[in-house]
Amino acid sequence: MSSSSSSRGGGGVLEVAWGLYLRKLERDPVRTKAVTAACIQGCSDAVAQKLSGAKRVDSRRAALMALFGLVWAGPGLHYWQKFLEGRFRGRRQNLRLVLEKAFFDQSVYGPVANLAMMSFITLLVEGKTLGDLKAKVKKQFLSVQLNAYKVWPLASIANYSLVPPELRVLFMNGVGFLWSTFLILSSQGSNNKSSSSSSSSSSRKGE
Repeated sequence: MSSSSSSRGGGGVLEVAWGLYLRKLERDPVRTKAVTAACIQGCSDAVAQKLSGAKRVDSRRAALMALFGLVWAGPGLHYWQKFLEGRFRGRRQNLRLVLEKAFFDQSVYGPVANLAMMSFITLLVEGKTLGDLKAKVKKQFLSVQLNAYKVWPLASIANYSLVPPELRVLFMNGVGFLWSTFLILSSQGSNNKSSSSSSSSSSRKGE
């Protein structure tokens, strides 16, 4: 088989897969977006683990993050986007509308989503207490949100100006892959610092 035929064959497989995805998205949007988000979140955690130096991926942790995508990142974004479309229905598509949607998105949904992810990681993935969560939110949330504003406003503007409504959740989950990896690495880094601090404190107490 020639290289051009192989190329066409590869493209054909991708086209068929994409067409199948779009049909699933049309027939069962919530489930399709939930499963897609689960795959993205699970992969994001696996990548974060490898980047942090893990020799083997903790499959339990990756599965829990996939669960987060399944129950929150996919369905949550679906209903949020549906709400936004209803709230701004009838408006002519222009720069002002895009900016209003992006502002509303980042001032309401953005902080809620970050808080939800921090809570999920702390309570379910790391198995810590509500007191630990409260301390983490107090210490890290402002920094996380400020970092989010370096990424998500531009992503929102691109999403509402360039992406078809039915693919906006997929686009945001794609950006979320990078953002989730950052949050997971940040969480692991803070845990490592805490562990080092505790070990150092224990050593000093034993001296």
